[in-house]
Amino acid sequence: MLSTRNSFASPSSSSQLPSKQNQPSTSSPRTTASNRRRLGNLFASFGIPGSPLRRAAGPSSSESQDGPRSSPSARSKFDGVESRGVGKSFADKMAELTLGTSGSGQVREPGPCRDVGKKKVDDWDWDEGCFVDTESVEHQGRRGEGGCKLLELPDEILLQILLFLPPTISQLRTISLISTHFCDLAQAPILWARTFDATSGYRLSDEAKERAVAVLHPPRGLWDGLSWADSPPESDSSHQTKQVIDPLDSEEIQPGSEEDVRPDEIAIHYPTLYRSRHTLAQHIRSASPHILTLAEHTDSVYCVHLVGRWLITGSRDKTIRVWNLPLCAAEQESETGPILVHTVNAAHEGSVLGLKFDLDQKGKGKMISGSSDCTAKIWEVDFGPTGISIKHLTTFRDHTGSVLDVEVSASHYITCSKDATIRIYDRESRMCLHTLTGHVMPVNCLAVKGEEVVSASGDGSWRIWDLKSGSEVRRGGGEGRGLACIAWKDDYVVTGDNDHLVKLYDANTGRLIRTFDGHSELVRTVALDPQAGLVISGSYDKSVRLWDMHTGQLIKNLDEFHHSLVFDVQMTVNRLISASHDNSVQVLTWGKDLPYNDLFA
Repeated sequence: MLSTRNSFASPSSSSQLPSKQNQPSTSSPRTTASNRRRLGNLFASFGIPGSPLRRAAGPSSSESQDGPRSSPSARSKFDGVESRGVGKSFADKMAELTLGTSGSGQVREPGPCRDVGKKKVDDWDWDEGCFVDTESVEHQGRRGEGGCKLLELPDEILLQILLFLPPTISQLRTISLISTHFCDLAQAPILWARTFDATSGYRLSDEAKERAVAVLHPPRGLWDGLSWADSPPESDSSHQTKQVIDPLDSEEIQPGSEEDVRPDEIAIHYPTLYRSRHTLAQHIRSASPHILTLAEHTDSVYCVHLVGRWLITGSRDKTIRVWNLPLCAAEQESETGPILVHTVNAAHEGSVLGLKFDLDQKGKGKMISGSSDCTAKIWEVDFGPTGISIKHLTTFRDHTGSVLDVEVSASHYITCSKDATIRIYDRESRMCLHTLTGHVMPVNCLAVKGEEVVSASGDGSWRIWDLKSGSEVRRGGGEGRGLACIAWKDDYVVTGDNDHLVKLYDANTGRLIRTFDGHSELVRTVALDPQAGLVISGSYDKSVRLWDMHTGQLIKNLDEFHHSLVFDVQMTVNRLISASHDNSVQVLTWGKDLPYNDLFA
């Protein structure tokens, strides 16, 4: 369970993070001021205008001495928005949380009002035109029953109220604009953790979710645009011009933050986590990756599959190899690269053409491999702390042609073959349940989603099948010279074909959405990441290409990494794995210097 080291969580609610209680406050005026400055720069990094409000008395003494660590243009943008926020009533600011504002800046439908002459006055309008902070609300609240009592509530109750708002970055920004006290509340780990979890495509690995502890202090380091430096440089004139959201001076580290995290826990500062994940998507589109080359195979590498840090590869040399890829943080400290931890020699009598595996939290699971020897094999894998082992369990010999691809679901193993059939096996009994004969040409590729599988065939069509009943659910394609590969994520199917094209379809209707044209040879492998808006393709033209799935535009042409045909690609949140006829596997990693990059799933 995720826990947190903060004073903003209530122990009585099951909807938020448990916390250590009765801890002394670690805030200081300088820490509070710099936290608000960080928050403003953080929202700016997401392209959201506005920043947390300052107190009506002006900048704190620490801000006057040090100045906000951001560019002059960024400061002027923040100051302009701050001035507009100060002029709003408390009611206006609160109404923004759920009602939003019109283009003129006025709150839509601000709530019940009473008529005073020709002017409508909001029931909460006792502080019109005044800046609201904790002290002013407490003072005004004593003026009578017309005063607003909201900020007199304990922080725990205020947070419970804020948890009813939509979990978005824009809502957190609006909260921070209400008052200095709400600005402090907007930094509560529970709000940021909830926003991170609610953002499409933003997930932590199972291990990170199990061991994570939310903390109030960011990690040591600073942001400079899309880059992160682990340690702030020595103070100089250039340092003052950098946009920084998470600078942490040594005097701001207080007992009760990271120092309280146990060795078996992972400290996470959720605002930094969110920005790091946001920045990672930009790195993939615009930055150069870190490159590792795996060159232990002695012949063409046909298939790859990565789960966590474990990469398994299959080759024409008839072997299956297991690699332990280093964490991004480890790559910064060591140049040893990935470790080949296990080799299954003579795994098949022919080339290993496809493989898939799954693992439980203890590192144990099953693997299926398919070969040109017309067989598929089931293996028991154990990547636990006691050592690496792969044990052969059974062999499927039902196909009469090469087994071109394999897949695994929670309940089934699936194989497809050059004999134009698909076979579905029960995982427990390993008995063949269904033989699917809808295609009239070799079935080249499979992709599983839940308990359905989609197949791509040389006959030019793709078909979705129900694994339990073996019935056809839907079909698409049908045009062109034949499909070589397919991928399926969310509501999208993407194919690669012998016409050198990549095509994106609606998986629910079979409708062609978009065609990506740029390869000069057969497109042998594709991958899809709808959350990042990416389509990835590998071709016999020796290139791997990244496309914008929404516009069809080419983002990157990665044609310098392989020297021959590309057979397989897999895309994870921060890595691209590709296999080639040149006997190599390339591991491209983006954002390896970003904080928390190893925790994303």
